[in-house]
Amino acid sequence: MLYNTEIALNAIGVAPPKGKPAPKDTFCCCCSRPIPAGAEYLPFKASDAFMSHAFFAANSGVFCPFCAGCFDTRTIKKLGACNCIVFTNNGAYPITKNEHRKHFLLSPPNPPFVVTASATTNYQHCVWKAPITLSLDVIYVSWPDKTLTIRHPTLLQAVEVAQRIGQIMTENNGLKGKKAKVVHHPFCSLDRNLKDIRHGQIRHDALALAVENDEVRNGVNFLSNLSLGETWALSTLLVATPIEATHPGMFPLLPNNILQ
Repeated sequence: MLYNTEIALNAIGVAPPKGKPAPKDTFCCCCSRPIPAGAEYLPFKASDAFMSHAFFAANSGVFCPFCAGCFDTRTIKKLGACNCIVFTNNGAYPITKNEHRKHFLLSPPNPPFVVTASATTNYQHCVWKAPITLSLDVIYVSWPDKTLTIRHPTLLQAVEVAQRIGQIMTENNGLKGKKAKVVHHPFCSLDRNLKDIRHGQIRHDALALAVENDEVRNGVNFLSNLSLGETWALSTLLVATPIEATHPGMFPLLPNNILQ
């Protein structure tokens, strides 16, 4: 069975830290990996500021070596305290910048992979909660307090639909020349940090236009049923100023024995 933190450590080239033999069968509190008697484990350690106990998979109080390695500050510092990372079988790369995130959203890697994303939280607080993406039909992104779900074919269709509605709205706003205002999409807000309460909501003028325009009405109905993950992805793909999608390059592999 695949586990998220094992994929993450393998992606950055790091062997998990050594533990001590478990006195009895138990489970990793973070990823739920079974730890049979005699297998290595480490006691769970976190600062007083740790607030993710509600997301524990088991109340065992112990780490598997892979989760312990992801929490270790030596890996965090080597990754530059990055909070938006794609972990694959071929390495790991950041998606903090819009041009890198756009590349990931348009050309995701071959599964399996694990993705963490946050405005403020380092990757180690997301990776052990992250579902593994096994198919490009549905991509999972681990946010600090939730999992974002992106149906990739739906996302690509949503880009076309939103841009088309924006074009129709621009043509119907009655302004010409220098006064003309280009409408890029029909959303009130698309916030990549998911802080704006208007994120993903349809504009009132788009709703009004939908009453009299069948194409807009069908498009608005489609966009209204997108997941939070899909509207989060649109915040990168529908920016007003076009950006070129570029791959950031893989993180350099860390010393394999850094945690030993």
